[in-house]
Amino acid sequence: MIVFKTALKQTVTLVESRVANNSSPDVWKDLTFLAEHYRNHREWSKADAVTRHMLAVAEGNTTSMLQLTPIDIDRHLNKTYLHYQQCLGFWLTMASLLVLTLLYLAIDELRSNPKIFLDLRAQIFQTDPQTFVDRSNYFLSRSEVNEALRECDK
Repeated sequence: MIVFKTALKQTVTLVESRVANNSSPDVWKDLTFLAEHYRNHREWSKADAVTRHMLAVAEGNTTSMLQLTPIDIDRHLNKTYLHYQQCLGFWLTMASLLVLTLLYLAIDELRSNPKIFLDLRAQIFQTDPQTFVDRSNYFLSRSEVNEALRECDK
């Protein structure tokens, strides 16, 4: 880890200008510092630019200039957009699974207890005789004869 006695922002500006002007006494030290700083602050496009500059210096091209290009910015925006899309897709999938699970549980509850459905149908269609016949048949299937007769009377 490289330690400087000045404030971080001033140090970063100083190191960036030294690298950009090719006046750095130790290019590797400065580039390593910048790369670490950019990664720690999640400035991915700048970290990519520093990495490319390090490769240029390693190849012996010491006249390479450290600069951000529009391609770097577009790449960073595309990564951000893709990350957003992945998160959105994940949460939509989770919400869909939750809705399907609740729907399945509701249908399962209606199958196991059809009285809920019959009560609802009786509230909606109060004058439909078939509703009361179905309720009467339900009570007869459960051997509740008195309830079945009340439904027939309705």
